[in-house]
Amino acid sequence: MSDFGDLVLVIGDYHIPQRAQDLPECFKELLQTDRIKTVLCTGNCGSRGILEGLDQMGQEVHCVRGEIDDKNVLGRDLPDSLTVAIGSFRVGLISGYQVLPWESDAGLQQQQRKLDCDILITGHTHVAKWRTMNGKLFLNPGSVTGASNPYLNRWDEIAASSGPPSVINPTTTPVPAEPKKDGEEGADGENKPEGEAAVAAAGAAQPATEANATSAPIVKPGKLTPSFMILAIQQSKVVVYIYKEIDGETVVDQFEHSKVYGQ
Repeated sequence: MSDFGDLVLVIGDYHIPQRAQDLPECFKELLQTDRIKTVLCTGNCGSRGILEGLDQMGQEVHCVRGEIDDKNVLGRDLPDSLTVAIGSFRVGLISGYQVLPWESDAGLQQQQRKLDCDILITGHTHVAKWRTMNGKLFLNPGSVTGASNPYLNRWDEIAASSGPPSVINPTTTPVPAEPKKDGEEGADGENKPEGEAAVAAAGAAQPATEANATSAPIVKPGKLTPSFMILAIQQSKVVVYIYKEIDGETVVDQFEHSKVYGQ
């Protein structure tokens, strides 16, 4: 199997038990894996049990404080922000309530400059989204439980999907598939990773491009789409895998980003 580099789990906005009861069943087995090196959590764990469970999910675990996280409930205090070095990237992590105006390009770029990072990870909106600005990558893994967000009521703006999802094998752990490169296709027009990667990539969605990489979730009225991300980092390149639960099935999308030096 190809070497995918350092695997990073990006997850958050559990809100258990305040707004959600549990993770989707199709996520639970995927996340029971020893392949994850680093865990980055955007906070809003909601309970001590969730925070303690995060500690078992990777070799190196980082979590920031969400707006509902109380150290008296969690049993420890959490930082408001942090940065970590992974490969050639400096990765910044915040919960997202610091971004003003909410989810705005200007607010995100302000936080990115403040942390002096190549990749900024935020939560808070409960909507999985990614974008690039001035060579920097901005990621929001959404809510892993699909917890409600009382401030998100513009359903018509977030219900659109960039394309039909594809189902991956829900019994496999999240082993990333090799992203397709321009002009690189298999016999049936699809990428052909080998071994375990081929199993995990079965039916994987077409990779998004940075030009259209502003994913909107597939939602039903009153419900947000549970989601998380896996990053496969090899020095100055990162492949982002977005996992979503739709109608009880796990679907996945992916795209590549390379570090831009000198910006």
